[in-house]
Amino acid sequence: MKSPVIKEIKVDDRMESYCRFYSGEWAFELSKKTAGASKLKVLFDDLWITLKGISNMFSIPQLSVDLTEMYFRGMERHIIRNSTVLELINHISARVEQRNVLSQGVLTALKKEMLDISSELKEKTKNLTLPFTRSELWDSIVKVETNEEHNSPRNEYRLAIWSTCRICFSSLFFAYEDFFCGCIEAKTGRRPRTGKGFNELCVEVLGDTLAEDCWCNDAIVNARLIRNSIVHAGGRVTSELENRMHGMDVIDGEIQVLPTDVKCLYNLIENNVTSLVDWGVRQPEIVAGQAPA
Repeated sequence: MKSPVIKEIKVDDRMESYCRFYSGEWAFELSKKTAGASKLKVLFDDLWITLKGISNMFSIPQLSVDLTEMYFRGMERHIIRNSTVLELINHISARVEQRNVLSQGVLTALKKEMLDISSELKEKTKNLTLPFTRSELWDSIVKVETNEEHNSPRNEYRLAIWSTCRICFSSLFFAYEDFFCGCIEAKTGRRPRTGKGFNELCVEVLGDTLAEDCWCNDAIVNARLIRNSIVHAGGRVTSELENRMHGMDVIDGEIQVLPTDVKCLYNLIENNVTSLVDWGVRQPEIVAGQAPA
């Protein structure tokens, strides 16, 4: 049997780090702005749905605790089921009859008394809340012991969290890149390629300031190169990244994507998309839905 491959990864083990980041209020306001520009509205509708889905995927670690608590609370309301009560009453009555000779009237009275007691018990416990400590559940499925087996359920769950952060980061940039290129296409009538000469095209179409803010600045370039590293190099620090101040944690030459990195990218995208929408609704080609030939 081959020895297991041990890989060191970094995981944020705080449950609150995995809350949803998508802003429905932001999406609603921009949807209103794009209402008069059909091409832009289609692009933005595709974007916000994708962003919301990524946000939901990102929150799955916390959502697992939410769903467990919902299940627990649902079971709590059905602790005493009528069918169970009747079964218990019949069982007790049968046991009593085995030891005592009871008339039918006494047996009926006994069952009625037990039903009354059951009803009283249900009434007294209907607002009963059993303790459910979310933090204890979270710790039990995420926080590992020092000597824990590499393939323990908790380590497997941590690996899933680690992978989810990488996928969410990459997916956010993919979604933004698609929207950004869609805006260029809506203006020019041609779908651009993001390779050589793309920065110059951005400046030509958007102007210096907007092109810099939304595509050419360090934050976006870093995010793009990190996405490329995850997709094309297994997350390893590439030659393009090694001399850049990208701000990501690195272990053994491999980039570690943490929840804060995902949320920072989302906030950057939200701000840039707002700027692009404000620009787009002022472009006659985009508002009219017809790009120049």
